[in-house]
Amino acid sequence: MNLKFWLKWSYRDARERWLQVLAIAVILALGTGVYSAFGKQKEWRIESLDKSMAMLAMYDLQLELTEGSYLESAALESALADVEGVRVVETRLLVPTLVDASKEGETILYPGRLIGVDLSDGGPHISRLNITEGSGLTEADAGTNKVIMDYLFTNYRKLSPGDSVKIAGDIELDFVGRGQIPENMMIIPGTGGFMENENTFAVMYMSRDTVQQISGREGLINNAVFLLDKGADPDAVIHDIKQVMAAQFADTGFNLTKKEDDQVYNAMYTDARGDQRFWNIVAGLFLIGAAMATFNLAGRIVESQRRQIGIGMALGIKRHWLALRPILLGLQIAAVGTILGLGFSYLFGQALLGIFKDFYPLPYWGRLFYIESYLRASVLGVMVPIIATLFPVWRAVRVQPVDAIQTGYLVAKGGGLSYLMEYVPLPGKSYMQMPFRNILRSPWRSLMTILGVSIAIMLLVAMAGLLDTFNRTILRGSSFYTESYPDRLDVVLDNFYPITSQHISDLQQLEQDGRPLFSKVDIGLVIAGEYVNSDDEEMLAVIGLYDPTTALWQPTLEEGNLPDGERGIVISEKAAQDLGVEVGETVRISLPVREGLLSYRMEEMDIPVIGIHDNPLRMQAYMSMNQAELMNMAGLANTVTLYPAEGVTTAQMRRVMFAQPGVVSVQAVKDIAQSFEESIEIFNTVLVMIQGVVVLLAFLIAFNSTTINVDERMREIATMFAFGLRIRTVTRMQVVENIVTGLFGTILGVVFGYMVIVWMMESQIKDMVPDIQFNVYIASGTLLTAAVLGILVVGLTPLLSIRKMLRMDIPSTLRVME
Repeated sequence: MNLKFWLKWSYRDARERWLQVLAIAVILALGTGVYSAFGKQKEWRIESLDKSMAMLAMYDLQLELTEGSYLESAALESALADVEGVRVVETRLLVPTLVDASKEGETILYPGRLIGVDLSDGGPHISRLNITEGSGLTEADAGTNKVIMDYLFTNYRKLSPGDSVKIAGDIELDFVGRGQIPENMMIIPGTGGFMENENTFAVMYMSRDTVQQISGREGLINNAVFLLDKGADPDAVIHDIKQVMAAQFADTGFNLTKKEDDQVYNAMYTDARGDQRFWNIVAGLFLIGAAMATFNLAGRIVESQRRQIGIGMALGIKRHWLALRPILLGLQIAAVGTILGLGFSYLFGQALLGIFKDFYPLPYWGRLFYIESYLRASVLGVMVPIIATLFPVWRAVRVQPVDAIQTGYLVAKGGGLSYLMEYVPLPGKSYMQMPFRNILRSPWRSLMTILGVSIAIMLLVAMAGLLDTFNRTILRGSSFYTESYPDRLDVVLDNFYPITSQHISDLQQLEQDGRPLFSKVDIGLVIAGEYVNSDDEEMLAVIGLYDPTTALWQPTLEEGNLPDGERGIVISEKAAQDLGVEVGETVRISLPVREGLLSYRMEEMDIPVIGIHDNPLRMQAYMSMNQAELMNMAGLANTVTLYPAEGVTTAQMRRVMFAQPGVVSVQAVKDIAQSFEESIEIFNTVLVMIQGVVVLLAFLIAFNSTTINVDERMREIATMFAFGLRIRTVTRMQVVENIVTGLFGTILGVVFGYMVIVWMMESQIKDMVPDIQFNVYIASGTLLTAAVLGILVVGLTPLLSIRKMLRMDIPSTLRVME
């Protein structure tokens, strides 16, 4: 005998079990493909971000004047151009506005921001526009109404160049293209307005001259961006800029931001690094699950050849040659799995690329397939089936030939655990009890089948359960805002106004066609502050102050009381956990204290916690309006909540508010609720893709595990046929046995899956999304899917073997006892 002979024999083994070999190879390929595609997500995203930021020349420093402050563009550029280390400086004008892009009966009225950029000499040269559709802006467009609309906003609202767009003041714009600048590639709360996102906040880019004309601020700017010389020290440049500003513009406040400290820039890079930990776990679970399933299934294929190995030893064939045959089978499985894994890796990579392109339309996206990641996964993919064959082969070749030749009940000396059936009497004939005796008679084989099913169900429950948990959180957040008075509008004003001012009075009395527009108007304050924990770490807090005696909508509580006019604050459950406080204790919070018309200072104060609400957002908190005196803002308001009068729609209210002076944001609470979905949408989108892969993987594991189980029982089946049992009776016995093992495997898989979700939430998601409270939740639909795969599919798998049993040659099958 030579190697060629054994290669032919192992090839015959593979052909004989081609369906099982292919299924195991696909399981391995799915594991290696997911691991390869997700294993280098961080490197891929960072490489793409680096090159995109370089292509768009994102600023190195940004100077923002305090709100309400403006300087002459030429004077500022002249003063800063000679600062050592500054290569280029460009000035911009940022102006808040309201956008009307309504079309075809759909009302699209949202807050927005005009960004006037310098188009001279082919500009802007810093933070260039990435045009994704239509045309860009040229120097000839200076002073015109041509506008580039934000890509994400227009993509969600299905707006295209040429559509009608108006801004406050009933000014019509010429919508010529869609695009973004680097620092606006995503909208996060605080960069647009409270709880606004890319779907409810429109950023628009125009000529600086045009924005100056529209806003009535000719020649003025409130923003400047810098590119520095290569090797320049940003901190030294900042120091010099501060000196210039103090010398020439001493009365103007400003803030300097380095690129690395930009909210959007930082969030995109932080997300890339933080997300990798999550995807490593997901990819690792897939690879481990596929490896364990392959180990189980490949090992059982070899175990089924144990008698043939015994016959070979009895004939005098050397043991290492006998061991080679199943190892070669493992190599064939590994080869097919590796080739298929290459294809799956490419497909998963393309799907992931498509998802990220929709969320972050960068000008450059690099290759997602990293050969080192694929090779790392493939090494395990090759080793697993080989190792899986070694253990049963080692067991077979180390025993005496007569013991290896024994089959069926002779192998399970002592009947395994079947004696336990004496203590659990079951009704019916002996062949009705046989499925349960079979399970106990070969406990190791039964355990392997149960584990194979449980691995599949664990992956399914873990991935689907994460999706369920995210969706449940979205529902909780949406319900918090929309459960009562879902048609109300939250309006943010451009300044703090006295509650008794004519401006607020005019808003309250707005009419349409001689009829009141609102049934009720609640006046309040929205203040941004910071929680301070025991380690002096700061966390964003957005505090809504309202009159609890008159307000219609009020937060729903988990415990404690609503604001009642006494000093106290209602915080979220997430904030209470992170700060380690309970109702009745105090929380340290830094709040703005008003000192002058446009002058504020931050002051820390201890405020009692009187209640905990059920909004999953950590930052949201509520106080009584009379607590405004703590911030020296008694009698002031900057927000109104509008409730529609009978027969008035939200769209009608939005349109009327669009034309009101001093209004910078008109937000339906339904839009606020939508922001929850947007905050974790990319996780949901990717998890939906993964869930589909998990279902396929779970089916393959369950199917293969049970078909191998049926194949191992072929002699026993032949024996029952020889005693006259009909095929339907034998099939029913197999189905019952599989249902029992599938039931135990499903229960075990659900438990393991729940444990995986809890672990991932505590160790990863908690750090990746620190501002949202997630409570582990597994939907009934997920449990039903697990039951269908783990019990029904496994239970009905023997039906696929009916054709094989009908064609069985009973004497030949029984002859193995010779």
